[in-house]
Amino acid sequence: MALFDFWTTKCTRCPAALQHLNTNARSLAARHGVKCVAVNLDDCAAARDIVAGLNNVVHVAVAETEREHLKRFLNMKSVPYYVLLSKGSIVAQGKSVDFVDFDSFGNTTPMPECVGGVCTISSRKQKADFFDDGF
Repeated sequence: MALFDFWTTKCTRCPAALQHLNTNARSLAARHGVKCVAVNLDDCAAARDIVAGLNNVVHVAVAETEREHLKRFLNMKSVPYYVLLSKGSIVAQGKSVDFVDFDSFGNTTPMPECVGGVCTISSRKQKADFFDDGF
């Protein structure tokens, strides 16, 4: 499984959320095989300063040309935003995460097919006890 944390440098809650993810990343990897990935959606140079020392998480950035596609694809309205993937499927997604009970996610939604670089995904919210669906 992989837990993606989408964030921006302008988000006031994101640095604390990244620190929380970093603190829990080793435990998630050891107990559940979850790899944690922090995905920056804006200023890469400023992001480097924020993630310095957060070594338990893989850090990546999204190219400017792909950001809006990604936001639409995931129906992402705010950050931080989390997506839990397992075996190529979205298990859960939402704007908060509680680092408990990752073994309980048996229901998955298949990833959509992409045609010509354009992907669509249902906008219905996926229920998961540890995600806050309060958009």
